[in-house]
Amino acid sequence: MDTSTFDFDTLTLVVTIVGSMLTLVILMHRQFNHFDKKFDRKLDDLNTKVGRLETTIAPIDSRFDGIDSRFDGI
Repeated sequence: MDTSTFDFDTLTLVVTIVGSMLTLVILMHRQFNHFDKKFDRKLDDLNTKVGRLETTIAPIDSRFDGIDSRFDGI
């Protein structure tokens, strides 16, 4: 067999390899894209919870500031 020819079997092998690689790349892209969306949702939820916590803690913090100011002269 002459190695310089590009016969049907070689073409089939190349198409199979390229198709497999393309499938893997597409699946990886979709998986990472899904992961990014999932991470963004969790980060948004965390930011919302932190915002609620800040509004809850603000009055308590101002009370402690008032108590601290009473003891500044001691």
